Amino acid sequence: MKNIYITLSILFIIYSGQLHAYTFGSNGSENGFQFIKTADGGFLLLGQSTGTSNDIYLVKVDSMIQMQWSKIIENGNPAFIAEIPANIGYLVMGTHDNVPYGAWLLRINSIGDTIWTRSYQDPTFLYYGNYIEARSPNEYIVGLAYDGPTATNYDILFNSDSIGSDTSFLCSGGFSGDVLPVTNGYLFTATNFGAFNGAIDLTRYDSIGNNSFHTYIADDVTYTFHFYGHSSVEMVDGGFLTVGSTNFYTANSVLHEYYMIRFNASGDSIWTRRWGVTSEMGLSGIAKISDNEFYIHGQYDSASVAHHFIWKTDTMGDTTWLMHLDTSLSISKLYMIGNGNFAVIGDSVNLSLGTKDVWFALFDADGNPISNNNVSVSEFNGKNSPTSIYPNPSSGTITIEIGSSNYADLNYNVKVSDAVGRLVFSTSLDQRFTSFNLQGKVSPGLYFVTITDSHSQICDSKKLIIE
Repeated sequence: MKNIYITLSILFIIYSGQLHAYTFGSNGSENGFQFIKTADGGFLLLGQSTGTSNDIYLVKVDSMIQMQWSKIIENGNPAFIAEIPANIGYLVMGTHDNVPYGAWLLRINSIGDTIWTRSYQDPTFLYYGNYIEARSPNEYIVGLAYDGPTATNYDILFNSDSIGSDTSFLCSGGFSGDVLPVTNGYLFTATNFGAFNGAIDLTRYDSIGNNSFHTYIADDVTYTFHFYGHSSVEMVDGGFLTVGSTNFYTANSVLHEYYMIRFNASGDSIWTRRWGVTSEMGLSGIAKISDNEFYIHGQYDSASVAHHFIWKTDTMGDTTWLMHLDTSLSISKLYMIGNGNFAVIGDSVNLSLGTKDVWFALFDADGNPISNNNVSVSEFNGKNSPTSIYPNPSSGTITIEIGSSNYADLNYNVKVSDAVGRLVFSTSLDQRFTSFNLQGKVSPGLYFVTITDSHSQICDSKKLIIE
């Protein structure tokens, strides 16, 4: 099997501005993990509360993102949620935080009350909750990860009845990772930490547990590349598009890269694309709009600070737009919610107080936040930005003008970063017009100018070309 590797340079196009989304929390120590769109048009959010103990945190919101109820389930770590058909409630998969440890499945009703719980424990293996699916009100697919005898993580799926009892084994995904329901079966996307010290590991099963293929991408010659598989989507032809990260070891450094790999229906790789810089980086998840368009989320580190982003790309990895989030926000999951729109869940950190809340936001196909009634979500669209930068392109001296509707309370900061996120200049803005000289600080090329307010929230971001 021959792999085709193509290394690309990305032109970053940033949609920015001030983003007010929805945050939920009870004690300032909540993390967002996953969400589902529910049959009533609302959403169920899954998170974790890490106050005096590790607890599962659930929030139900309506279609206007107004909270209907929230629940704390004590001494548990969240993994996955699913809605039971016929509007009879939800399934919550997680892991016990009490001895004896093990996977934990709960059924709750439509207002969050626990109906029953079931534990999955074994004296030999340590089980973790990983996946749950309700095929009908009385038939579920339960996914567990477990530590085998060699301390390697594996995935298994089995059929269960309406109280979570194991009725029949379905399949095992090899190494523990992401479980994707596909046409007439399941795809496991994982990282193989076996002989290759890091390989993309894909395993596909049909709906009755027959193995369709098992394939991996690894540097099995020099071991200078370590691949990490994170997420996949199914294509119309039965193949898959997989994203993740790599570490490339040289004599003096480690190069971190994003990658996309296209597989055919038999598990053979068709092409691979990589984008590399020296900072820590990786693609965490992918959602499919069509066979020609995708949303991808990931992060890179700059000056030991994690920066999360959302990227809209075509099927060959060419950029439509790229949205950088404020450093106080992180993304755990991104899912499609219909009509090309998508939603994300993650964490919102108050940097001054050191607290965290569940963060949830909805966006349209252009990356603009979707406004719901009674909730303030401001537009952030580069075409209607509150600042101007000129001249652009520039030889080094630029002027920033704060828009007339924004300069009544001037207390802003400006940061100039290069195309891989390295900070090259920063200063404060305390008047409507501010000029400064970048000569000697930058070389000709593409840069990004980011304006933040006194709360470190992004107000605007511009692309700047230095000639």
